[in-house]
Amino acid sequence: NGVLPVFVFDTTRIYGSNVTSPTGCQKCGPRRAQFVIEAVKDLRETLHKRGSGLVVGVGSPEDVLARIATAAIGTNGGNTDNDGGIHVRIVCQEEVCSEELA
Repeated sequence: NGVLPVFVFDTTRIYGSNVTSPTGCQKCGPRRAQFVIEAVKDLRETLHKRGSGLVVGVGSPEDVLARIATAAIGTNGGNTDNDGGIHVRIVCQEEVCSEELA
């Protein structure tokens, strides 16, 4: 068993260049984008020091996670039965404020 940490820059609701708030403001300007990039870089470095890693994706979380799961199953020849094959369980945590959901 293992855990694969993943961070997705969600271009459908926050980080896309055409994603705006109800007031018409861009949801992620240059300063926020730089802050998040630096935070993700720091997270990747911290995980690396602990013997792990961080996969970073860009796009919709559904698409990114589906591609990762498909690749994980594919590396095991598609074997997902009870004889030691790969079983993919995706656990997600969404951390956004109410303005970002609007």
